[in-house]
This record gives sequence, structure tokens and C-alpha cells, in this order.
Amino acid sequence: TAERMADTLQLEHYEFLHGDMSSFHDIVKSDSKFDFITCTNTAHELQPGAFAALFLGTLRRLSSTGEFFIYDMESLSKPELGALPWRSAEIDSLLNSAFEALGTDFRVDPSGWSHSSCKGWSVTIQREYINKTDDEIQESQSKISERIELEIDRILMERVTECNRMLDTFCRFGAHTAEDALARTLALYEFW
Repeated sequence: TAERMADTLQLEHYEFLHGDMSSFHDIVKSDSKFDFITCTNTAHELQPGAFAALFLGTLRRLSSTGEFFIYDMESLSKPELGALPWRSAEIDSLLNSAFEALGTDFRVDPSGWSHSSCKGWSVTIQREYINKTDDEIQESQSKISERIELEIDRILMERVTECNRMLDTFCRFGAHTAEDALARTLALYEFW
């Protein structure tokens, strides 16, 4: 479907690659440069530890004026075991921690907004404003990865604490309404 849509846009060039996003660095050649990379409804499918590799891999593969657009949902209308929907404030914290570790003044402010069935967020990273070369990004890779991992650990600890409180409340007092039952189910998925 996406390829058919791209055909109608009469782009000069486009390329569709298929595979596991956590292996982005293996799927897309390291010397490839793109003007636009997008991840739509994919961040929640990644294992948390794969976030740093995807971020660094896409950043190094952007052309000097390239943009990386990420969109995802804060919650899923149908919960999925193993899915981790990031909240816009968490993405803000993750990405801005990475930029700080890289030593750039560039910052993002993810947009959050409501759909009829869920809340979503999006963010655009513009390579030209980062003011770091590929070599500088490569040199900072371990520092950035470590910073992102620490931030993920902090966020996940907050979320598990929040989830445990909610589940404890449901265990003690039960779910009295349909909304309570849904919240309990979502908390169980979150806990898992």
C-alpha cells in the first residue's frame, strides 16, 4: 500500500526496506543517506533496549538536511502483550537526553494529540540543526546509548511503580464499573 502511494507522489526516488526495526543498522547500509526517514506506529513494537540503536542508526543515515519523523500512540485501542506505547513526555525525555549526551543544543518537543480511539504523539528531528558530523555521532555512540538506557530504566521504574499501585488498588477494592474493568485490563498488559 505504501509503495503504491509513493508511486502516485512522483518522488524522484524512494526505497522500501522490510525487516525488524531493532536491526535497522543491518537492514540499511551504513553509507546510505536519506532526506526523509519515518517510523509510523512502530516505536511501541520495539523492545526498550533497541531504541538507542534505532535512534543512532537513523541519525547517521540522514542527509545533511534530512528529517526523521516518528509517530506513535500513547495507548493502544486493543492492548498487545509486549507492546510498550511511549508517552509524549517520555519520548521528549529520551530524545532530549540523547541530544544532551551528544553535546548539541538541538532539542525536540513532541506534539501530543488525541484521536477518537487513543492519544498519539509525533516528533521531527532535523539533521541540519544538530550540528554534528557522522564521525562525532559515532564517537558519542556509547555515551548516547548509555544515557538513553539510563533514561529508559528510570521511565520503566516509574511506570512499574504506577502500574503496581493501580493493580494493588484493584486487588483491594475491585473493579466496579466497565471503565474500571478496562483500566484493570490495561494495567495488566502494562505490567506484563
